[in-house]
Amino acid sequence: MCVPLPGDLALGSAPDLLRTGLATLELLTTAARDQPLLGLVDDAQWLDAASTRTLTFVARRLSAEPIALLFAARTPPLSTAAPSSGPGVLAELPGLEVDGLADTDARAVLADRHRTLDEQVRDRIVAEARGNPLALLELPSAGGFGPPAPMTARIENSFRNRLARLPAGAWLLLTVAGADPTGDPRLLWPAVHDLDVDVPAATAATIRRRWPPPARPSTGANCSWPAPPCPS
Repeated sequence: MCVPLPGDLALGSAPDLLRTGLATLELLTTAARDQPLLGLVDDAQWLDAASTRTLTFVARRLSAEPIALLFAARTPPLSTAAPSSGPGVLAELPGLEVDGLADTDARAVLADRHRTLDEQVRDRIVAEARGNPLALLELPSAGGFGPPAPMTARIENSFRNRLARLPAGAWLLLTVAGADPTGDPRLLWPAVHDLDVDVPAATAATIRRRWPPPARPSTGANCSWPAPPCPS
C-alpha cells in the first residue's frame, strides 16, 4: 500500500500514521464521488503493521462516506494477536467469525469431490479438516494422515508438489498469472506469448494435473484460482 507523502517516505523514516491515514481517506473519498466504493482486503493476517493501522484509521472514519472496507483473515481470531501491531488492530473493528462446516455438510463436500473414499478415511479427513472447505477438498491429495505438519502447511505443500509435476510451459503460465495480483487477461496473455508459451498445450497440462488454468484466452475473463494459496 503506497500513498506518497513528501518527507514521510525518506530512507529510514517511519510513515506518520495521521498523515498517511488522511491521505488514504482522501484518496478513497475521491474515488467514491461518482459511485459507492467497496474495498476488499483478503488474507488480512499477512498485512504489515503500518498498513493495518492505516486501514483501521480509515475504516473508523467512513460512517458518512459511501465507502465500505471488508477484511478477511484466517484463524486464530485476530483478537489473539498483539493489539498494538499487525492484524490484531483489526479486532477493534466490527467483525463476524465464520464457523467451519458441520460434519454432515463436510461429508457432503467430500462425497461430491472424492466419491471413492473409504468410510474410515472420510471420517478421519472430516475430523482433521475441522469444517475447513479447502482442507476437505485438498487433504485427500495432500499425502496422507499423521501430521506433525500443520494442516495449512500440508495443503500448501500439496499445491507445491502438484506444481512441480507440471511441464515447463504450464509452470511458466501459472507463474506469470500468479505474479499479477489484478488477474487482468490483457496483461497475462501478451506476457505469456512474449515468453513463447504454447498456451493451448500449457492449459491442457494444467487440467490433466487437476490444476484449473487461471483463465482461458477465448473467454476474456479475469484470472481466478481454486484457492488463495495458489498464486503464492
